[in-house]
Amino acid sequence: MGKNPRVERPRPRFYEDGKDPWHIELVPPTLGNTGEPHPAWRCGIFVVHGIGSQTRAEIAAALRSGFDDAWSAIVEENAPPESQPDLPPPYVRDGWWANYEDVEKTFPEDWKLFEDDQKIFFRNLWKQRTENALGTMRWFLKQQFRLLSWRTFRELGPLTYILYLFLQIVSSSILLGLYIRRRDLVNGFLADIRMYADPRGVTERAIVQRIDARVADAFLQMIGLDREFRELPDKQCIRASGQPLRFDRVVWVAHSLGSVISYNVLSDLFHRAAEIERNGDEKQKAGVELFRNRLRRFVTLGSPLDKFAFLFRSAVRPWPKLPRWKLLKGGDRVKGREHPEWWINYYHALDPVSGALGHPHIKGGGHQFANPVNIHLRGPLKIPGAAHVAYWQDVDVLRFILGRTYGARYLPDRDLPKQNPLLLRFYSIFGLVVWAFLIIGSVYGIVFHAIPFLLGKGMAYLKG
Repeated sequence: MGKNPRVERPRPRFYEDGKDPWHIELVPPTLGNTGEPHPAWRCGIFVVHGIGSQTRAEIAAALRSGFDDAWSAIVEENAPPESQPDLPPPYVRDGWWANYEDVEKTFPEDWKLFEDDQKIFFRNLWKQRTENALGTMRWFLKQQFRLLSWRTFRELGPLTYILYLFLQIVSSSILLGLYIRRRDLVNGFLADIRMYADPRGVTERAIVQRIDARVADAFLQMIGLDREFRELPDKQCIRASGQPLRFDRVVWVAHSLGSVISYNVLSDLFHRAAEIERNGDEKQKAGVELFRNRLRRFVTLGSPLDKFAFLFRSAVRPWPKLPRWKLLKGGDRVKGREHPEWWINYYHALDPVSGALGHPHIKGGGHQFANPVNIHLRGPLKIPGAAHVAYWQDVDVLRFILGRTYGARYLPDRDLPKQNPLLLRFYSIFGLVVWAFLIIGSVYGIVFHAIPFLLGKGMAYLKG
């Protein structure tokens, strides 16, 4: 497709307020004189972050920040007709769960019932369960040994298995160093994975359930429904400029561990929707129909879902045994598939967390149903490891999210890219070679330099 001439919007004069509606409160309620509701008030994005000490809306803001570049790319490639309305960046809703270690914020209803002595007790209990660096380290070391099993050899093959053997030395050494020097990183990052993948006892199970519930409630509020799929009253809806917001077109974006949480929440929503379709009243059934129509895409970025399904099967709930096209009404046409596909997964060979998704446990119906659309980021040259956060700066990813949020009627853009099998094979081999070089080089440094150095220091200390 040839490039169209660049479409320049005139810069507003200083006294022309509202010419560039950079937030929803500046967007008019209708499109010109048509009386049609403005799509910016109806089309939005729901984003769920991954591990780490995330501040509220941190990832949502990173996503929103990239939209200006994606917008320019869409406009340059597809010069819009003059009749197309000026569209602002879409509303972004944050599915934030990172402060689960704060019992007051995580369980506000229960907190109100506690007496002062109970509040002190539960604060200390939560601290014991969520800030246990030693317990987290022991758990991770145990998982390293699990990777050495015959099952891993059978599923990954001998070459990848050999790399996993070397990886045990590297990862165990790094973990030990983090525990000695930076326990805050162990608690701030690795504890998230341990807690969600393998909750121990009723306390941690309650925390994990509440994480899922917070994400579910935030999404349902965005489309104007409660947990029973009944419409929310205006006073309980999201608000802007004093007006209740109910979005009728939503793209759900999830990064890293957030994709596992989002997958589980969607599984629960699908199961509850099916129960209501069998036994609910008419208003609830109408709410289920709204849910199936309003959620248009599920976009996973750097997702470890396949790894979770392999290592922590009980932490990943299977979806209903139905083809995905029966669960939601949106989707893109994909060559070779009869029905539209609404689950798009982006990954990169140098992102060690991510990968193409296709484990039978996460597809709902097993092998007879298709995988999500797996899309490798263009180009093999990313910084190893740092590729895990490259999605927020990738214009192809951002323009896909942006275009599907507003839809082809308001923001026509590319179809899904065709993935060349030979190129994907090259990316896979290239990634394997890079990781082999880095891992084996790290093992060499640890065995022949770091360990002798530490032993020498120890011997000198004993002699001195």
